[in-house]
Amino acid sequence: GGGGGGGPPAPRAPAAPGAGGAPGPPAAPTTAAGPAAVTPPHPRTTTGRPRDERPWVVVAWVSAFLVPALLVAAVVVGVEVTAAQPDASGDTVAEVDAMPIAAQADRALENYERTQQRLSEVRKLIAEDGWRIRDEDGEWVGSTGFGTSAWECRQADVDCYTFQARFSLDQAPADFDRARFDDTLRDAGWTPPEYGDAWTDAEGYRLRVTVYPANNRLSIELESPEWWGDTYDLRNEMGESDDEGLGLGRTYRFDEWPPLN
Repeated sequence: GGGGGGGPPAPRAPAAPGAGGAPGPPAAPTTAAGPAAVTPPHPRTTTGRPRDERPWVVVAWVSAFLVPALLVAAVVVGVEVTAAQPDASGDTVAEVDAMPIAAQADRALENYERTQQRLSEVRKLIAEDGWRIRDEDGEWVGSTGFGTSAWECRQADVDCYTFQARFSLDQAPADFDRARFDDTLRDAGWTPPEYGDAWTDAEGYRLRVTVYPANNRLSIELESPEWWGDTYDLRNEMGESDDEGLGLGRTYRFDEWPPLN
């Protein structure tokens, strides 16, 4: 065999795409000037962030700058509205704050007397005498003084207070008729409750009258409207009171009541 020896065979050149191998991408069309531009598969968009991100960018800017600004504006408006809001006496927050604490305490005493006077008008409709806040054994069957913070006070951004006055009769009068009494209250300007058990009047007082079937005890309670003022400061100005013997075993006429304590 005479074929000459020579070296190893030369490596085979790789097959061109599409020629016996795996198909490759189609060749770009050409023009006289060279390869033609390929039309992109999606519509042309503007440069910058992708379009679908832009709404989130707007939301982020609103959250970062506009919302805090609106909150500040709301707070300012709220303070202005509250400062101009009158209490049950027609005084604004600014007017009450301008009063010395001694004058505010005198004002509170007047409001307490006003509350008791309003209740005495209703007590007279039921009984002339025999009203208690405490029985012979020292048990509290009534109360008198500063009330707990009402809903309106808790919602305000300044301090305010109410008064509560409650008396009891050991026994409801034998001739006490609730339906007739309710008619009398209406005639006196009280509005029956739409819900709950409190009657109201044009000044904002809230009245409850209850007869307990178990012992026939009658209880009457009045809660005042709200006045601007800090209960803690007012109590400090008025001084501490000793209620150990307050109302112990005594009865009050309809036009009598214990001092503010």
